[in-house]
Amino acid sequence: MKTYRLVAFVIAWFIFSLVWITPLTAGNVSQRSTLRGKAIYEKHCAACHGADGRADTPIGRLLRPRPRDFADPIIMARLDDSQMIAAIELGRAGTAMPSWREILSPADMFDVLNYIHSLQQPLPAGITHAKLDILVGEHVYQKYCSVCHGDKGNGQTPLGRGLFPNPKDFTSMDMAGISDKRLMFVVEYGKPGSAMAPWGSRLSPEDIRRVVLYIRQTFERHDIK
Repeated sequence: MKTYRLVAFVIAWFIFSLVWITPLTAGNVSQRSTLRGKAIYEKHCAACHGADGRADTPIGRLLRPRPRDFADPIIMARLDDSQMIAAIELGRAGTAMPSWREILSPADMFDVLNYIHSLQQPLPAGITHAKLDILVGEHVYQKYCSVCHGDKGNGQTPLGRGLFPNPKDFTSMDMAGISDKRLMFVVEYGKPGSAMAPWGSRLSPEDIRRVVLYIRQTFERHDIK
């Protein structure tokens, strides 16, 4: 009987530790990581990215391109943890973001990543995953595409009108005959004989998928008889 009670006690304690102690310990570890990350961020990152992550600092406003806004959930939806760690470790070509691998250890990078996540603001209420895709696609389009294709998608911009051939008119009737696969291919690899550059080195496959989705939803005509 004593052996049975001892076994029952050990099993009960094991279940208790799994249900209560392990999550609390994991939570404490995560909290300590975030606090360490905050100290690292304030020392090395806040001058450009801002204490609140919005990159609205005297230095940040001078830089082109601007430092990433860590508070914006639309911007942050474009990134995963591996991309962020790579940016911290290796820097970002064509920006003022330097490599930090000579200063920060892998553990430091993980901690600062945890803290950066805490700066991100929540999505507005009611935003579905489908709507988030469109919003991210709009962000990508405005940043990389609108200078030639225009806010209306018809290619009628000062730069676009000077190009030959003109940038693709996304409002034209022939868009219905172009598959998503073809559009994504052109975005990734460019279009020979035109000013359409390859964007595969700047945009992730998800960025490309989302910007094509935005183009379809926003500009394409649906009045084909």
